[in-house]
This record gives sequence, C-alpha cells and structure tokens, in this order.
Amino acid sequence: MSMDQTLLEFINRDLSNPVFDLFFPFWTDFQKNPYVVFGLFPFTLVILLFKKNFKLIQTIAFALMVTWIASAFNGQFTKKHFMRERPKNVIYRVDPQKSFSFPSGHALSAFCMATMMGLFYKRYMWIFLGLAFLTAFSRVYCGVHFPGDVMAGAIVGSVWALAFSQFKRWLPISMILILPNVSFAYHDPTDGKAFFPWVWEDELKPTLKKSIDGTGVTILGTGAGASLITRVYDHKIYDYNRRTPILIGHKDAQQLGKVGNGLLGASLAAAQVLFDTPNGVKTVKAMLLTSTSHIGTAYLARRNRPDNRTDFLPFPSSFPSGHTSNAFALAGSMAYSYGWMAGIPAYAIATGIGVSRVRESRHWASDVVSGAFLGTFWARASFRTDDKEKETTMIVPSPVYDGMMITASREF
Repeated sequence: MSMDQTLLEFINRDLSNPVFDLFFPFWTDFQKNPYVVFGLFPFTLVILLFKKNFKLIQTIAFALMVTWIASAFNGQFTKKHFMRERPKNVIYRVDPQKSFSFPSGHALSAFCMATMMGLFYKRYMWIFLGLAFLTAFSRVYCGVHFPGDVMAGAIVGSVWALAFSQFKRWLPISMILILPNVSFAYHDPTDGKAFFPWVWEDELKPTLKKSIDGTGVTILGTGAGASLITRVYDHKIYDYNRRTPILIGHKDAQQLGKVGNGLLGASLAAAQVLFDTPNGVKTVKAMLLTSTSHIGTAYLARRNRPDNRTDFLPFPSSFPSGHTSNAFALAGSMAYSYGWMAGIPAYAIATGIGVSRVRESRHWASDVVSGAFLGTFWARASFRTDDKEKETTMIVPSPVYDGMMITASREF
C-alpha cells in the first residue's frame, strides 16, 4: 500500500471524531456558504471601506485576482494533464467530486491566497498559513483528495503567489499597454468625505435618479415584454433542449457557467478599482445594484428551477438568472468604460453565459432574458452619474430561443 493511501486512511478513518465531523465539512467549502457570501464578505468590505483601509482592500483584491488565475489554470490544464482519479472506498463527508484529483484546487487556492496575504502582512503569515492548512486537511478528512494532492496544491499555490508578488509593481504597466487610454493613478474615490454619505449622495442617489428616464424605461419595458413572451415558450425550449441540446456543448456550457459565477467579474471590478478608479467604482456599483435587484426579485418571484434543481440562495431563485444579469452588467460596464472593442467580446461572453444556463437546465429561458435586461439596465444607470452626458449608442445582444436578439438604442 502506498504512503499516500496509508495517510489517506489514517486521516479519513482513524482520526474520525464528532468534532472533526462537524467542523471540517463546513470549513472545506466555507467560501461557498451563502451566509458568508451574502453576509460576512459584504459586511467585512463595508467595514474596510468605512475605515478607509484602501491598502488592505487593494491587497485583498490583488490576492483574489492571482488566486483566480492560478485556480483557473489548475482546473483547465494541470488537472487534465495528470488525470488522477479521486479516492475511492473512503468515508465521504461531502458530496463526491467528479473532477480530477491532482493537485487539489482548494489547497492551491488557500495557500496562494494565504502566501500572498502573508507576503504583504508578514507578522500574520503563520495565521494565514494555518487557515490554509485547515482547508487542505479538510479535503483529505472529507475523503475527496489524497494527501499528495493537497501537498502539491499547497506548493503550487505558494509558487504562484511568490511569482506574482514579484510582478505586482509591473502590473499597472502591463495594464497600460492593454488599455492605453485609461489613467491608472489610484485615488480615494470619496475625496475625503464620510463613507456612507458619499455612497448615498454621490453614487446611489444620482444613479437611481437618472436610471428612470426614457431609455431606462424602454430597457425595463422591453425586458419585461421579452421575458413574458419567452415565458410562454419556456417549457417548449426546455423540452427541445433535452432532445437536441441547443447551440453549445455540455463541456463548453459548464465552463461558461464557471466563468459566470461572479468571481471573474469581481476580479475585473477589483482590477478596475485599483488601476482605473472612476470606472471601477461605477462597475462595482453596477454589479452591486444588479445583485441586489436580482436577489430581491428572486425573493418575490420564488420561481423553481427546471427539474427543481437545488438553489444557491435559501429560497427558490430561478427568476431572474443571477449569472446572466451579472454577466451583462459587467459587459455593459466594460463597453461604457473602454468602448466597443471591449464591449463586443464582453457581450459575446455574457450571451454565452446566458445560453449555458438554459443549455444546462439551470434556468428557464425567460429567466435568462430578464437577467440580460436587468444587468444592461444597471450598467447604463451606473455610468450616468457624470455631470456631462455623453452621446452614446448601445447595441445590446440577449439570448432568445435558438438564437440571439439585438436591441439598439441611441442616447444624446
């Protein structure tokens, strides 16, 4: 018996006890818990903003961006190269995993984040690494990884952090080469004002006031009409998709679903705040208002997903599609920030994310259509807080049955 298997059995079986059985299944997916995602994380961010600890916010944002890149590379390339199967004949304390086992993505992400934070806050390095160790250990205890998987993940994640920490000072230069028309000088967006009055008086109040104009009402009205029309065909589209999967393959749909889970959008928004603060603040505002509207609407509608699939939120939340609404909010923000050269690929990806939700039967088609218009509405509203209005032309693609609908509007 290999050392890897021996250690797995020792940790997974011999160390079993009621305390570990309660703690480690919770800890292993701590970051996915809805109370953490919608409670602890936003609360922590608000506190940091209120205290104006922008250095810590920048460090966390940079560390998250590096961790996402490392995790995506691991899932798309490294695991597929080694193709190691998950442990078998073990005590599963979480749902069995279907992806490959080596190296552990959880351990990689945890140690990448911990090492990155520790490099900038050296006095807390061992606390960060200790928390990362708990994540790595939990993967073995829960029966979804071999010890060798988590050791490799810890090493690879740490190397990614060490490498990127050396290049942090060059990142603004590389961003300038990609987006030459953007100023990357970070500054305090509040200009010295108290945080909460600034949020309301300078950001939310103007956005809400200017959102309901002729174009805004048109977007909402068109979205409502398109959603109602599409709703009539929801079950037909669902049945057709089951017989003949629409537009994209299963693997592509899965990958697009992962792209649309919000982590990429949050990373891009964080990068904007770091290097293009004015547009970054508007992008964050668009995504925040979109998410808030999505959760509120979903709570009121309480629509069940196709096949009564499990919801991420603690209530039925199929309508509207959160993946789609956030993808279109981000796409609109990129278009307003950097023009059509950024907008076209961003809208193409957003449309693919919307289609993938129908393809995988995660949402009804009308959920996706409504999400596309919701994100588009808040992206536009969030970029209208400037004193001088600009003449703009918006071309908004949105997924419909067996194709795509394009809505064009010109504002002046």
